[in-house]
Amino acid sequence: MFQATSTLPGCPTPLSHLNGSDPVVLLRHYLNFYTQINVLSSTLYSCEVHPRDYYPLGTEAFSMAHETRSKAFSLLDELSAYASDHIASLAKQTPLVEGVLTKQQERVLAHILYERGVTCPAHLS
Repeated sequence: MFQATSTLPGCPTPLSHLNGSDPVVLLRHYLNFYTQINVLSSTLYSCEVHPRDYYPLGTEAFSMAHETRSKAFSLLDELSAYASDHIASLAKQTPLVEGVLTKQQERVLAHILYERGVTCPAHLS
């Protein structure tokens, strides 16, 4: 039986079966989710955290702001791993014929599979 597991402890990934959700639809949704996490991460990165904006609040304010920002990036990394795990698992269970995904989704999927050392279908390479 296919083992749907995750790199995140305690977080199983969906198992495609006849009574379940359409795996192609789930895959599309998780690919869109992953893309939006990357957009959010880029947007957060563009939000400057500079000492000049914190020194009136006291000597510890900037370091606290910087630490909080680092935690926010860590949370986004966890979300990205969550989405990536689901995508990789669903990709193993889904017939990935050409035209099932948008070109953007195919690029994201190919990137995730490449990072995991998984061979992509020819049309994704």
